[in-house]
Amino acid sequence: MWAAGSGSYHFPYTIVNSGHKYTSDYTTPTTKSLYSSMVDAELLRPPQAKIIVNSSTRSGKTLTVKIDVTNKSGRKLSSGNQATLFLLVYEDNSSVVTQKIASRTVRASKWILLPSALNDKETQTYTLSLSVSGAVDWNKMHAVVLFDYMPNGAINDFTYDMLQAVRVPISN
Repeated sequence: MWAAGSGSYHFPYTIVNSGHKYTSDYTTPTTKSLYSSMVDAELLRPPQAKIIVNSSTRSGKTLTVKIDVTNKSGRKLSSGNQATLFLLVYEDNSSVVTQKIASRTVRASKWILLPSALNDKETQTYTLSLSVSGAVDWNKMHAVVLFDYMPNGAINDFTYDMLQAVRVPISN
């Protein structure tokens, strides 16, 4: 994800690809085209990893996801360059109040640094599990797995790169 450096930021704060593109502009008539251009630019970049969702199981308020990740970045990924997998569970919650700012709310998140190095073209299997607290409507819940890393490997650089993101089906 994105590590904020120095500067002034305010909400709502929108980032794309772990912070390669960001803005806190939401009040101008060009906001929709600004957001669209940020996303469109990132969609042109080829994925640097392949993520396959092997299973997604919900038991009560706990979601467990098993994934295969293949490194296609051309470099070794590890905790040394902050290679991290994220599982985000969000709820569609459009209302009169939220339509102006956001129509989705993240209800739970889990992240893990890769426990061992993932060499280029290598595939490893990972399991992520999290509990969703609070009242939620599982009919409106969605999940995504994200995979990013710090290309320069230095925590003071603040630059992350999103390798891939995929939707995770949730069975109700």
